[in-house]
Amino acid sequence: MVTETLEQPAHDRPRARGQGTKDISALALVATFAVVVFSIFLGVFGPRIGNRPGFTVGVPLGELATAVESRHGERFVNAMHAAPRNSLSVEEAQSKLSAIVSADARVPELEKGSRWVSVDSVSLPGGRAAVLFAQVRVNGDTRYITTCVFEDEDRFTVFDPFGRPISLPDGEVFVVEPTSDRGGTTIVAWRGGALVWVLASSDQPLLESFEGLIRMANPSPPLVREVDVSAEAAHSD
Repeated sequence: MVTETLEQPAHDRPRARGQGTKDISALALVATFAVVVFSIFLGVFGPRIGNRPGFTVGVPLGELATAVESRHGERFVNAMHAAPRNSLSVEEAQSKLSAIVSADARVPELEKGSRWVSVDSVSLPGGRAAVLFAQVRVNGDTRYITTCVFEDEDRFTVFDPFGRPISLPDGEVFVVEPTSDRGGTTIVAWRGGALVWVLASSDQPLLESFEGLIRMANPSPPLVREVDVSAEAAHSD
């Protein structure tokens, strides 16, 4: 029987055991170092988390309602204890409102015996707003109401039935009773065209009638919003 012996060529050196493992470890080390350097660069030069798109969900309507209730309370106390202020004519109130809100917001006419007391620019959750304070005569009694006007920029949110925050929808009126030490104040809010209106008063019938006055003075056409089709396509992928 003839047996053949296969000899290893002299130029073919045996590969050391573990050489592949060392190569892989070196690559992993380089990749880890690159990730660390990129993370440091992003943390130093990148935008802060609060400024990155997608992290903010807007201002909840409840938070806005609490702030508006506070502003209404301040004006109510001043009206009760301070010296009476001169009334503003509708033209003066309209001029002050137009200087604060660039969109077409109209001041409604008030019935005889009622008057506009003040119009101010106030910082509230969601941005600056025109805050109008009025003294109204109702069945011989004096009542007070605060009206806040915002330019709509999708800043305010409510929660859908599943608890998800959504932008304040058009054509719906929201009633909020803030839970605070003051109590007794009701907030009514709605989006009308390019504006968001927020009313505050302790008188429910007055809120309803004032909402009607504002809607008649500010008829809102349907708000048309553009849909980013490319963004939807990217999300579906």
